[in-house]
Amino acid sequence: MPLLAFILLPATAAYAQGAYSCDFEDEAENGNWTLNSGANSGALINRWFIGTGTNNGGKKSLYISSDPAGATTDYMAKGQTAVAYRELTLPAGSYELSFDWQAVGLPSDGLYACWMPAAEQTPSMTSNGNLPPWVTIYASEFDGTTKLNSSPWKTVSDTIVSDGVTTYKLLFAWNNGDVATAPPAACIDNIYILPVSSCRKPENIDVTSDHGNGTLTITWDGMADSYDVRCMMPGKDEWQEQTGITGNSLTLDNHAEGPIYVYIRSNCGGVYTSWVSYSHFVWFPGLRCIELFDLNDENCFIGGDLDPRATTQKVDLGYKNRASRHTIHYDIYETDPRTDGNLRTVPEGEIASIRLGNWNIGSEAECIEYQYTVDTTDNAILLLKYAAVLQDPGHPAENQPRFTLRVLDEDGESLDETCIDADFVAGLNTQGWIQAVSWGERPIPSQLEGSEPPKWKDWTTIGVNLKDHHGKNLTISLRTYDCNQTGHYGYAYFTINCSDAKVRGLSCGEMDENIFEAPDGFRYLWYVYGDESKTPVSTAQRLVINDPTDTRTYACDVISLAHSECYYTIYASAEPRYPWPHATYTVSDAGCQNTVTFTDESCVIRINPETGDTTYEAQECDSVFWNFDMDNGSEWVRDEDPVHLYPQEGGTFRVGMRAHLAECVEYNEFTLTLPELGYKRDTIHAHICQGEGGIEFGGGIYGTAGCYSDTIPLPGEACDSISTLDLTVGIKTDTVISDTICTGDMPHEFMGETYTEGGSYTITIDNSFQCDSVITYNLIVNESLDIQIGEEAEACADDGEIEIPYTLASGIVSGFDVTFRESGINEMMGITDGEAGTGVIAIPMAEGVIPDHYVADILFKNMECGDTTIAVTININYPDSIVIQRWNDVLGIRNSTYNGGYEFAAFQWYKDGQPIEGAIHPNLYQSEGLDTNALYHAALTRADDGATVLTCPIQPIRHADTEIEVTPTVTFAGGSVEVKSRAEGEIRVWSTAGTAVSRTRTDGTHTTIKAPSAAGVYIIEITLDNGTRHTEKIIVRNIN
Repeated sequence: MPLLAFILLPATAAYAQGAYSCDFEDEAENGNWTLNSGANSGALINRWFIGTGTNNGGKKSLYISSDPAGATTDYMAKGQTAVAYRELTLPAGSYELSFDWQAVGLPSDGLYACWMPAAEQTPSMTSNGNLPPWVTIYASEFDGTTKLNSSPWKTVSDTIVSDGVTTYKLLFAWNNGDVATAPPAACIDNIYILPVSSCRKPENIDVTSDHGNGTLTITWDGMADSYDVRCMMPGKDEWQEQTGITGNSLTLDNHAEGPIYVYIRSNCGGVYTSWVSYSHFVWFPGLRCIELFDLNDENCFIGGDLDPRATTQKVDLGYKNRASRHTIHYDIYETDPRTDGNLRTVPEGEIASIRLGNWNIGSEAECIEYQYTVDTTDNAILLLKYAAVLQDPGHPAENQPRFTLRVLDEDGESLDETCIDADFVAGLNTQGWIQAVSWGERPIPSQLEGSEPPKWKDWTTIGVNLKDHHGKNLTISLRTYDCNQTGHYGYAYFTINCSDAKVRGLSCGEMDENIFEAPDGFRYLWYVYGDESKTPVSTAQRLVINDPTDTRTYACDVISLAHSECYYTIYASAEPRYPWPHATYTVSDAGCQNTVTFTDESCVIRINPETGDTTYEAQECDSVFWNFDMDNGSEWVRDEDPVHLYPQEGGTFRVGMRAHLAECVEYNEFTLTLPELGYKRDTIHAHICQGEGGIEFGGGIYGTAGCYSDTIPLPGEACDSISTLDLTVGIKTDTVISDTICTGDMPHEFMGETYTEGGSYTITIDNSFQCDSVITYNLIVNESLDIQIGEEAEACADDGEIEIPYTLASGIVSGFDVTFRESGINEMMGITDGEAGTGVIAIPMAEGVIPDHYVADILFKNMECGDTTIAVTININYPDSIVIQRWNDVLGIRNSTYNGGYEFAAFQWYKDGQPIEGAIHPNLYQSEGLDTNALYHAALTRADDGATVLTCPIQPIRHADTEIEVTPTVTFAGGSVEVKSRAEGEIRVWSTAGTAVSRTRTDGTHTTIKAPSAAGVYIIEITLDNGTRHTEKIIVRNIN
């Protein structure tokens, strides 16, 4: 690029006099460069080109491209090293090598600059992404590193040496891996090799902005004779260049925000230094609802996981520095290397973002706070765009790295923890987290060999609804946390904007599509207004209605992304909208000047395509333009309530109005008749209703619309007085409106009146001209469902069905659905299209249902006024058979063998609904005997899932004393044992190891059972049907 008119060497002698320069604009010099050297260069996917794919001024540069024609700076994920070089022989001495470069790339990609003997073989490498050994030997070091990547255009420099004899290569090598790409690849421009001199380069470059004066000032330190400056201003795509500046500052006009790129070099008596580059972000206060980029030592904080606000301090060493904790990213091409180069640090549509936190570890935490006074007129919604990079060590949620949003009131307390505050943790409470593959730059590699790369979430917009907090002074607090166990980091990028909380109509007129858009940053549920069940019409931000005849009103629940239970509702009528241009005006001849003040009364109207009825709304048009003299070539101007000075000679003027709404434009025009100067004007605007006679003015009565004048001489005044009557005649209208509602909507509001029953009503109203119009309002009222039902229902697990009674106060139940919120139980017992009974919902008890507490949503159906859903908690208790009465003073819980396989970890016995103190064991012993007039049940806590469920109650009975006798207690294998009892029951024989040997019923008299065939000690367990239990030990011996 031809940087400045005084480039050191003429273009035809870029290599002479012990110096070298190249801006790649001279084709002859470009021919001296060897691109993509080596025998295998034809196999290179990413190749060096000299072309117009990019530049840092001028038209051309040297760059890597995977495009066969070199049209772009994109590259492909193919492990290789591409080489480009220029051979040079310089006089002996030390030189300063400098060049402009840019490259993004992944952390594994890099640009290397080498100064090396030309005899060294330096072929391009195509087989893998390994760095050639000669790069390691000869690569120059710039700012502490030989690898250049992840930067927009900047200048670097290093000292090189020539022995005056050897021919050297100035070589650039681009090395990339095969995982992924992050374009642009390496780009080179504006190369200088200058003899080292005592002329010092400029230092401490800085930029300050004065928005009020529309200027910015560049300053620097140095003692040179003069300086040359070139810069790319914010929002511009052309370089500004100034030479021979003898001071240490330069002030330029500037009216745009964004980055400024500055290059400065020193001139010491004709000896120039290399360029020094500097970039700075310029922003203007007062342009945003929140001063997003105003980071200072008062609103920035650092601390640890227990208190991110421990110390008030801004830590910003530049956005490239990992130690920065509150910094601005403004390179729109920059990507985060810890996300495999996939996350852009500046979201689309923004000029910059804030980074909060960094990729250091050690339980660091950071906070930025902004003060915000809510103005719900335009800024009811706070829009947070965020992208987070958080490691996921798998700790409990409260210990994970996180990014949080809190909105605080004037006392420093959360304004609304439920609906406003948000807590973002990787993979836990939000969707869309992506696992990075490569590390980027690790925090402390030696300590993290076993850790995984972070997870990251791409730019997401979340809206915060503040519409109920108008006028409040709030604090917007954003915080990032590392994990509290010191080994994992978390940081986030964000921007903040505001919007109103209103629906926007994006279409107008009778179009095939009627489009409405809800505010950004939420989830959405569109449904027809009045539909209590909120049957979804759309869940997109935009509602598109493709039926031109649809005139319904739609409602949209605008739902918080962070808290789905929090929402507000907006409304949109689908009747076609049109702009309606309308104005009134007053004329004044004060000072004998024809001055007309126009009052814009334009608004949006809706016209029902079926009835033709017109509704005037308070909504303003998008814009209104005026033409104050259409017959004489006057231009259209956009203004609100303009004041226009007409010629002193007066005359007739045709005034035009043009109102815009979305893509619709409507015109209106009216005529002004203004007197010659010398007259004072007094205009009376009046209106009457059609058929009401006339209005008296100037000795006459006028009943027809128009303008009428009466001249009144004013002796001694500079101008006579002309009184003008501007008479408008309003037209009366008669309208019939019908509406059908349900009793649940009563009382009903319409046109400011309250109605408590159906019927036909007559309403008389004044229109804009105060003329009576009659509306006949026909109101039909259908009965809504009014159902009372208990919050809980009880059933035993062995009941045939669950009965849930309800009382129907009004309406007709046409059917019902039962949906259990627990998916497993719903599959077993859910009901669809059940037939309504006589006040009872009957749910068949499924076989194998586990006793527990379940929640069922019962949908009672009504065809006229909408369905009603009521939630009922259904407690399915253990059957009373799980409790066994043992004698007259003991109740027990059957073990897992006899209770359906349940194991219990805790017990609590109740008598008549009251807990029995200390009764926390499987068996309940009552020393005074069981109360046969009481009901007993137990609360059982399962061991596997910890659920506590009651048993159905049991009422004990008193049994007569029963004699049980077992003989003999010593017998032989294969022998027999006789059991005598006075009641029926069951006899079981057990080994001492707990193995069941036999099972026999006793008839309540004498029962003979066969002895076990193996010798040993056995237990005989007799359990009578009346609950009596008896055990006896017997000994079985071998016969021999």
